[in-house]
Amino acid sequence: MLQTPKLGVRRSLPLAVCLLLLAASSSHAATTLRWKFEPGQVLHQTVVQDMKMTMVIRGRTIVTNMTQTMDVTWEIGAVDAQGTAEITQAFDRIQMKMTAAGAPGFEFDSNKDEELTGIGAALGPGLKAMAKSKFELKMTTRGEIVEVEVSQETADAFKKLPGAGAMGGLFSKDGMIALIKKSSQAFPEQPLEKGDDWTTKTETEMPNIGAMAADTKLTYAGPEDVEGKQLEKLDLIIAITIAPKVGGRAQVNLTEQDASGVIYFDNAAGRIDHSEIVQNMTLQVMVANNNFTQKISQTISTRLTPAKKAGSEKQTAP
Repeated sequence: MLQTPKLGVRRSLPLAVCLLLLAASSSHAATTLRWKFEPGQVLHQTVVQDMKMTMVIRGRTIVTNMTQTMDVTWEIGAVDAQGTAEITQAFDRIQMKMTAAGAPGFEFDSNKDEELTGIGAALGPGLKAMAKSKFELKMTTRGEIVEVEVSQETADAFKKLPGAGAMGGLFSKDGMIALIKKSSQAFPEQPLEKGDDWTTKTETEMPNIGAMAADTKLTYAGPEDVEGKQLEKLDLIIAITIAPKVGGRAQVNLTEQDASGVIYFDNAAGRIDHSEIVQNMTLQVMVANNNFTQKISQTISTRLTPAKKAGSEKQTAP
């Protein structure tokens, strides 16, 4: 004779199933973000910076607009057992367009051999040298840059950029290595759930100005369908502080700021798909007893896409 299960057992079965479903769903709720590198892989990075600078000096307003596009190739070399990759990053092309009130316009393209005049005569040599530079680095699967090699030739190229002299050792070989290492936004070790956040901090000594610190807060916003791809969205907010140097050549105070952005990470491909940062700031500057206000508004957009295999002709923007 069949025996009917006890009532307590009947009730416990649905509860057990619910607990199993909850456990399963919670185990898939967390996402581990990681870069994936393959030897011989080539990536093409395009960075577009649109900037508007407004200076008010003795009641006179001077507006400068600048657009810069940089094309960079990433060539992936050896990848160790932990997934850390040796990467060569080389500039392929730099384009810049600048207009300023009361001055002739300026356009530069490193792919064109043109004689530059006016502002171009001052900016061109440094930009041409920069367009030939490259960096050797190691990046972990978390996106952390752990080693950087900068040739003296590359460091010398950056020193030719206008205003580089005022940056002191920032564009020296050691200064550039430190700057590149601090530029990465590394992912946390642990898996992330929607709403989790973390903060990265960088500090840069600006000769004759003071110390500039940037706190970048990143928040995992979860997966999002973008142009038919599932990407992981990261929201970010940047807070900058400037500690003016006592006795410095310029006294700079940051009076207003608003900086935020978004990063879309392709976790399946193991790389950033694209990002955008919008930043607005107002500075009060005193140089040689002259006071002026400077407002800076800029948008920086970055996109990283697969390129041709190593050994083939590099891709560059048209």
